[in-house]
Amino acid sequence: MESIEGLSARINQLQNEANEALARGDVDALTRIREHLQAAERQRNRVWEEALASASSPSPPHSPGSRAEGPEESLPVVTPTTARDAVRMALTDVGAPLDPKQIQLWGTAKYRTSFATSRAVYSLRRDEQRAWRQNPDGRFFYICPAISHDTLAPARAALTVSTWDDEDRILSPYTPRVAYLKLVLATAAAVKECPAAGPGDRRQLEVLLAKLARPLPNLPPRLADPAVVGEVAESELALIATADEDIRRASLERLAALSDEQRLFGQPLKVHSTSRRHA
Repeated sequence: MESIEGLSARINQLQNEANEALARGDVDALTRIREHLQAAERQRNRVWEEALASASSPSPPHSPGSRAEGPEESLPVVTPTTARDAVRMALTDVGAPLDPKQIQLWGTAKYRTSFATSRAVYSLRRDEQRAWRQNPDGRFFYICPAISHDTLAPARAALTVSTWDDEDRILSPYTPRVAYLKLVLATAAAVKECPAAGPGDRRQLEVLLAKLARPLPNLPPRLADPAVVGEVAESELALIATADEDIRRASLERLAALSDEQRLFGQPLKVHSTSRRHA
């Protein structure tokens, strides 16, 4: 990955080139440079987001190679302090668009937080777009709706992060199932990584894993074995991932043609009337 210094230098260079193209009235060059500039800025924002996520991640209380003194010790859990933090951490952990209920389930089990209620998440979605309109560069990231692949309108429930690649913010008919399977895999991985002797942490994750595993085929009821559940989820994901990617990629060109705000928050849904009133 390119360093933040390299990205900053490239962004400055592209901004200078854009100003030069604007000064000489070269619209084609300006359009091309603008696309490269937006891509570089998204990459820079992703580096910032990853740095924030790393700063929020728990670190071992012991030096490498050392062992905890007692069975009750476990890694510290970093708790989100706002609904916005909780949503960003859930989306970053899973790496796919999630709906408010999924975000709430993950936040409760993983971070033991009650910030990300469905009501708070829906309110956050409106607040983020309002904040973007006031100052598009005012935040490192924005919580945005997923964009429907066909209408390019905001999806009703699924949320994403503005620093994700455009392709990852598009919602195909397969994406909700893909996101669910990725949530299952993230939960299974968290169960395996969580110490068995942790003070209730692993138990909450196991309960979530058992709940998420119910719709998976060919699994015994209430099974919470992370290895078995993960294998089943991986198998199904392999069957639909390519179709999901193909549909989302097919919408990229149309999405790139929208305004900056519509690219992040979706365009208004166009309603065509099939009847007219006659005088």
